[in-house]
Amino acid sequence: MGALKAAAVRAGLSLLSLLSLDAQRRLGRLLGRLFGIFDTESRRVTRINIALCFPELEARARERLVRDSLVHSAMLVTELGTVYQCPPERWRRFAVDMEGEALFRDALEAETGVLLLVPHLGNWEFLTLMLGQLGV
Repeated sequence: MGALKAAAVRAGLSLLSLLSLDAQRRLGRLLGRLFGIFDTESRRVTRINIALCFPELEARARERLVRDSLVHSAMLVTELGTVYQCPPERWRRFAVDMEGEALFRDALEAETGVLLLVPHLGNWEFLTLMLGQLGV
């Protein structure tokens, strides 16, 4: 990525970080719907992947999954400003309860190793920030 593109991405993330999380998500839903309307590469690739993964679904159900996938991907992008640009005090309040946090901390302190299993849902960048707060 060229220096100009990188600067534009950083500026965009900074601007997005000024919005509330709710506004970021609304913007993400709007952008995702637009990506679903136009014949974008993201839409084409998502459609192929959904068809390969769920061949048993009717075309209408697959298209609904394509739309939902694009919306959630766009929401992730609009949330990145908060994840990368905001201080921990701000993004930490978005965290939900962590089940087993005490066990996790105990295992880190004991240096016995930890295997962390998490669902493949949500904002992975946020997970890395949370793990950093826990000493990983």
